[in-house]
Amino acid sequence: MRVRAAALEIWLARDNFRKTSQTVDDLIARAAATNERRYFVLSNLGILGNRGVEPEKVFQTLTLYVQDPDADSRAAAINGLGLLGTENTIAALLAVFRNDSSHDLRERAACNLADSGMLSRELRRKAIPELVRFAQDPNLDATTKKWVYQALREITQQNFGDDPGAWVSWSGAHGQTL
Repeated sequence: MRVRAAALEIWLARDNFRKTSQTVDDLIARAAATNERRYFVLSNLGILGNRGVEPEKVFQTLTLYVQDPDADSRAAAINGLGLLGTENTIAALLAVFRNDSSHDLRERAACNLADSGMLSRELRRKAIPELVRFAQDPNLDATTKKWVYQALREITQQNFGDDPGAWVSWSGAHGQTL
C-alpha cells in the first residue's frame, strides 16, 4: 500500500494537481462539462480523495457516475472509487458488482474490491459477508459467481473452490457475520 500511495503522489505531481478543495471542485466541473477525458478526471478525483482532499465530496461525485448510462463513465467512476479506497466505497463497489448490466464493469468492481485500488486488506475483509451472500445467490450468473469466488480467494487468501457452503462455514468460523 505504501508503494501504491507513493505512486498516487507521483501521478498528482506529474499532472500538476494541487491537493486542494479547489482542484476537486475544478475536476468535478470538468467531469460534468464533457465526456472527454472523464476517465482521467474521475480517476484523479479518486486519488485526491485518497490523499485526504474532500473524500466525501469525491465519493458523492463518483457514486453519481456509477449510475451514468454511459459505460465508459461508469468504468471511470469504478476506477475512481477503487483509488479513493475509503470504507464507504465498499458498498458502492459491491452494488456495481451485483447490479451493473455490463459483465466487464462487474469484473472491474470485483477487482477493485479484491486486489487493486487503495482499499486496505482490513477494509477489503468487510466485503466478505456480502460476497458470501452473492455466492449463495441462485440468480447470479455463472461469470459473476466466478468473480465472487476469485474475490473471496484474493481477500481471504483461502481457497475453498466454488463451494458456497465451505465459504459460509469459513466466514462464520472467522467472525465474518452474514
